[in-house]
Amino acid sequence: QDGTPDGSEFQVNTYTTSSQDTPAVTSLADGGFVITWQSYNQDGSGFGVYGQRYDASGTAQGDEFRINAYTNSSQTEPSVTALDDGGFAVTWTDDSGRSPGASSDLYAKTFTVTDASGNPVATPVTNVEDFLVNGGPDHSTVSGNQWYSSISALKDGGFVITWEDSSGHGDGSSWDVRGKVYGNDGTVTTSDFLVNEKVSSSQYQPAIAALDNGGFSVSWYSDNNTSVYGRRFNAKGEPAEIRLVGTDQADDVTWSDAAHNL
Repeated sequence: QDGTPDGSEFQVNTYTTSSQDTPAVTSLADGGFVITWQSYNQDGSGFGVYGQRYDASGTAQGDEFRINAYTNSSQTEPSVTALDDGGFAVTWTDDSGRSPGASSDLYAKTFTVTDASGNPVATPVTNVEDFLVNGGPDHSTVSGNQWYSSISALKDGGFVITWEDSSGHGDGSSWDVRGKVYGNDGTVTTSDFLVNEKVSSSQYQPAIAALDNGGFSVSWYSDNNTSVYGRRFNAKGEPAEIRLVGTDQADDVTWSDAAHNL
């Protein structure tokens, strides 16, 4: 807790051919943690997404495992979060173009760390297929590119995913930040929603933090005026009626500085 190293550094990936990079990590409810990363040509086609689970002492639990079921082309840039049922969820970019009209999409999957009888297992298991994140309810409006996803569990259950979207959707922006909320089992609880208010130029690289009230906060970079913006939402993906306001070039802005967005 005081930042003192707890043991030596250790290698995560077992497969060492070519490249393994872009790791993401989350703690788990049992005190352990899981690390995800992208690995080149391990699944036989471009990059794939892999994971390794550990207990609280850093001892590997089972073998590394492949996260994406679909392996054509590349699956990259994983983001991972723990779920309140003890499992975790992972999202990633898929550039295979398998959904109609899009060059790259976002997919996700949920995992548990117990079997059907509730007994602990070494290698996480999933009861769902890779599911498409971006697009409307029937995913018929998918277009452009969707990249750089970020995922976070919510306090009252479920999780939220945000990402970069180049489809435009007619709002005049080259890139937007969009989001969607899910239940623990991967069931959609909201449609895609626009995170950023400003829609000129481009918005990139979202990051999420869950809030104690069950909602969440999203930050992102905008090249409209080369600034970082933030916006708070409730658990339904509805924006709060306040915004962060700071002076020009201020380094730190807190929610106590927030002004009503009337």
